[in-house]
Amino acid sequence: ILYFFFQAEDGIRDAQESRGLGDVYKRQVYQGVIAVRKLLCDESEPPIQQVIDAHTIPKLIEYAKNEQKPQLQLESIWCLSNLAAGTSHHCKLLADKGVLDLFIRFVQSDNLNMAQHALWGIGNFAGDSESYRDCLLYTSDAADDLLCVDLGGRRIIKKK
Repeated sequence: ILYFFFQAEDGIRDAQESRGLGDVYKRQVYQGVIAVRKLLCDESEPPIQQVIDAHTIPKLIEYAKNEQKPQLQLESIWCLSNLAAGTSHHCKLLADKGVLDLFIRFVQSDNLNMAQHALWGIGNFAGDSESYRDCLLYTSDAADDLLCVDLGGRRIIKKK
């Protein structure tokens, strides 16, 4: 189901928009992201790798950046934060795609739910490894480390 939804998503949009069914498409995207989030909330064994294999991360990032659709944005951040609860490999994949930077941006959101899920995501990164934890704890203006992120002018680096 995930594979079909996210692989066919662009084609569905084009076909539906050409028939004037844009609202139907928008609901399908929103319901699809909610379905992914519910799958990832399975405490016993969330299908993190399957969700990643379905190439969902780029779409979730795209939706998370869409300020015109705050509910879709929130659900996407929630999904990304749950994906960050996976293995070190999963966290590295997310970090390489800029998800940690996205979380840091949303911590400052006026939407408390958005900020909460962004903090959960940051916590998942920090709990993953000493490198991410230290990266988030220690600061230096002179840092030029690949594990670093920029917090509004303050570089966050791993401990030397």
